[in-house]
Amino acid sequence: MELSDIEKVKRFITSLIQNELNDEDLIRGSNEFLKDTANLLNKDFMEAFLSRRVNNALVNVNIIVEYAYRGSPVAQLLTGVGRLTGVGAEKNESEGIFWLKRSYCGKNTNAAMILYTVYASGIGVFEDMAKARTYLNGAADLNVPKAQYMFAQMLFSGEGGVVDEDHAIEYMYKAAKNNCQDAIEFLSKNELTLS
Repeated sequence: MELSDIEKVKRFITSLIQNELNDEDLIRGSNEFLKDTANLLNKDFMEAFLSRRVNNALVNVNIIVEYAYRGSPVAQLLTGVGRLTGVGAEKNESEGIFWLKRSYCGKNTNAAMILYTVYASGIGVFEDMAKARTYLNGAADLNVPKAQYMFAQMLFSGEGGVVDEDHAIEYMYKAAKNNCQDAIEFLSKNELTLS
């Protein structure tokens, strides 16, 4: 079973603040986790975190929050999910959503997918499929295959907005070209060829 986007971030936060990983494992894990959102602010955050982290969860959380305020989309994502779920900080859903939106503005694909989930599931907000669709569209436009497939499905069904089959097919092709197996199967089942 695949972990949800929120669960993946929760596990990453826990490993950071609990000091469970040695520096090499943390670098390897963060490179994998941050591959979609790497930029200088995130690099500065990870370097500072590695050099300043201690065996004290509160101190580690404070480093993350400091870099969230400095503008690191990854630190904003971690702060957002931490607040949203109560991992490493007191649970405060509205503050969590605020930080996730900041991270999304920094083109963080994980934040886009989590905001989709927040609005589609009504986590800390009223369920709003139009907003969920907007965030999913953002992730799809940032070239996330899973988001491209899911957004295409929303366009086909009209969930959260109008039916738009032309754009749905366009996003389905994008997802398939990005090796999304569900999209490839959809195109095959509907006798559409991937060029």
